[in-house]
Amino acid sequence: MKESVFCQNSIGLLILAGGSARRMGRDKATLTIGDRTFAEQLLSAMGDYDERIFSANGAAAPAGLELVEDDERFKGMGPAAGIATALRACESQWLMVVPCDAPFVDEEVARTLWAEALKHDYMKQTKDFKEQKRVPVLASGTKGPEPLIGLYPKDICELMEKKLLAGKRKVIEIIEDTGYIQVPIDSKKLLNINSPEDYRAMRENNKKYE
Repeated sequence: MKESVFCQNSIGLLILAGGSARRMGRDKATLTIGDRTFAEQLLSAMGDYDERIFSANGAAAPAGLELVEDDERFKGMGPAAGIATALRACESQWLMVVPCDAPFVDEEVARTLWAEALKHDYMKQTKDFKEQKRVPVLASGTKGPEPLIGLYPKDICELMEKKLLAGKRKVIEIIEDTGYIQVPIDSKKLLNINSPEDYRAMRENNKKYE
């Protein structure tokens, strides 16, 4: 059995699938790449985790994923609600967050983000930094930081909940004061499928999966 960095370091996986998918016109978690749905592809590609969470409202979780629906207080508040709810529910100290419509994110991305997180994890390095907090570590591509692709520490759960209740909705605005870290990642791995046009282009460019 290969070494499981994520299990050993109390990192869970969170696949976000709670969006309305208005532009796509269908549930993006059920889109396919080869013979797998996007959610199945991510579950296979992301590596080994003790916790595997699927954030969705009113949808069934694919095999191998545990369904967590948004806290009633945050229903309809977007992906930030899914992250905050999962952070509250999980036992892991970190969650590797990825949206179901980014099917090319993989274990290499997660390992790269974790390597950077270790450099800034003062809570592990020494007890002298008692006031320091773990902070989100986000993938960053040509469009800047990708707040839905990153490592989120359980420590910021209460902060996210407080800001959601105060009316904040965008994830990047909710975490802007945390001192989050950005890590450059190959933009091809961060490709987001938002529309039927995106989906057709993705399938055309990735016939090896068919």
